[in-house]
Amino acid sequence: MINHQVIIRKTIPEDYTPLWNIFKEVVEAETYFMHSKHTTRREWKNYWLGKDVNTYTAVKGNMVVGSYILKPNQPGLGSHVANASYIVNKVNRGKGIGELLAEHSISEAKNMDYIAIQFNAVVSTNHNAVKLWKKYGFKIVGTNPEAFRHHSLGLVDTYVMYRTL
Repeated sequence: MINHQVIIRKTIPEDYTPLWNIFKEVVEAETYFMHSKHTTRREWKNYWLGKDVNTYTAVKGNMVVGSYILKPNQPGLGSHVANASYIVNKVNRGKGIGELLAEHSISEAKNMDYIAIQFNAVVSTNHNAVKLWKKYGFKIVGTNPEAFRHHSLGLVDTYVMYRTL
């Protein structure tokens, strides 16, 4: 996908280090991503690049600016519902990269014959993400009370968000 000079494509090995750096930047903030800031590169690779994970990279010019993963939300009888995670580097947040990743992931999920996408833990205080997902047709279908340890707010809720395709 090409839009606003951003190309979204399947991730290639040359993307691994920039993606690891963006991931570290995101988790070190401890504000909206479940992984600990102590996540190792090996743990990240298993999660972001592992078996049954389709990984995409957003590139602007020569710079990796974001990524998303798309995978079955559950194995076996739940594998018809996708799950996804998204990261955007700090300098490019608020510039529409998240929207491009959202549109691309919805399209790819349809192409892969998923019938829906479910986010298991959208941090309730991540208002930009909640607004973005609602814009793309996701609904809050559940709340997990105090399921996230926010670095400055303490325990906050997470939402389960769902969208049929």
